[in-house]
Amino acid sequence: MSTYIKFVIHAKTKSLYLYCFISCLLGYITSVYGDDISFFHPHEADYKVSVRGITGELKTSVKLTDADGFLISNQLKTTGLIGAFLKGVVTETAEFKIYNTYIRPNKYYSLDTLSSKEKELQLDFNWQDNILYVRENQLSSSFPLSQNVYDRITLKYAIMNDLKNDRKTKIYRLHEGDKIKEIKAKILPEKTIEVPTGTYNVIGIQNQASGSSKMSILWCAIDLDYLPVRIQQYRNDKLWMNAELIHYRNTT
Repeated sequence: MSTYIKFVIHAKTKSLYLYCFISCLLGYITSVYGDDISFFHPHEADYKVSVRGITGELKTSVKLTDADGFLISNQLKTTGLIGAFLKGVVTETAEFKIYNTYIRPNKYYSLDTLSSKEKELQLDFNWQDNILYVRENQLSSSFPLSQNVYDRITLKYAIMNDLKNDRKTKIYRLHEGDKIKEIKAKILPEKTIEVPTGTYNVIGIQNQASGSSKMSILWCAIDLDYLPVRIQQYRNDKLWMNAELIHYRNTT
């Protein structure tokens, strides 16, 4: 087997590590503007991502919609030498509104062309009939829908929103794969960290699915309205992924 072929196989194998991380990372980027009802501040933010030697860049934005809601757009792609061979991207969008200070997701969509097999996922939250409709590639399914069920983007906004409103919610439910998972959230003590955009006082928000060996932490900057400036994922208590803020721009 040639050195070139070995490298391409190695790169594609590593891309699987990156994809596993994407489902956690893309949803974590959130910024909260503090007032009595929690208003999410429109912005753009870029992150440098490192997963077991693979480097990537995540671009994210939060915008207001004409329907008094919010639209989140995320895009992740590989960089460096591996990026020359893995040219796909992972994109996600999510729409939600705020009702009585609580977040209610409306739609979620993701398309992954980075993996060896293209993956597409669409979620529609029907609050009138309390049904979550799911379309994954060509397969369709549905789940009972209750107040505390989220997609993987709006879940993180809901956690931050509850913290901002001094609500002590600890259990959330997330649609992932073909099931609804319980996610436990825990606040960690304040500390100071340094990332490419500066030094920040942060609080940690630890997230972990029930029974999972994977645990993630958002280090949220108090001076940036709780925008995560560092995101880490651990597997079996060992650091597996790290992402840091490299650019931030207020768009209002």
